[in-house]
Amino acid sequence: MKKIVLFVIALLCFVNTCFAQAVLVGEYTIRPTGGRAGEQRRAVFATKTGEADKLLITVGVSTDPLASIHFNCDKIDEITQFLHQVRERFAEWKDVARRNRITSLRREMDFLSPPITVAWTDNLGRRWRAYNQELYPVFIVIDRRTMAVVVRKVVTASENEHITQSINWMFFNESEINNLVQILNADRIRTVVEADRRSRTDREGLIDELFR
Repeated sequence: MKKIVLFVIALLCFVNTCFAQAVLVGEYTIRPTGGRAGEQRRAVFATKTGEADKLLITVGVSTDPLASIHFNCDKIDEITQFLHQVRERFAEWKDVARRNRITSLRREMDFLSPPITVAWTDNLGRRWRAYNQELYPVFIVIDRRTMAVVVRKVVTASENEHITQSINWMFFNESEINNLVQILNADRIRTVVEADRRSRTDREGLIDELFR
């Protein structure tokens, strides 16, 4: 539980430093072992940009390295369509692997993510970003009981061509993808952000009243 909280705090600090003040709009859980042991919660944030009514969405994708993907709110439909496609192919290939008793396999899917920004922190604490990245999903059979899909790419920092990083965004069952898709609802995200704005305004007004 402590690791989960630290991850959310670290990602929030990373987002706020790289962009503007972020609003937590949801969390989704990854369970590599299938149970609660070793589960990882990954945060989703929305940040207002300089443009009117424009939101930047940040999705935590890994803890080693601390990495996230970023895209504009108006691209949510493209992202969720991609995730639906990943989920359907994942379910199909899991069934094929089980029926054929396959115990080890690595196979790329034949489609890419929409262009997104990838951000990460290296082991020296430096923050990097790579723009317009198209990640590709890979189906992996670890053993007869454990299968996963990893959306991945080795990216190069836009700020420094000598800095590269392997990004691995993993899911271990279809429900994990479903949970993320449910969070990525543009109307719900805008509602959460607006409620946060009103709450902040109310608090600021109260402080002004108290300290006249």
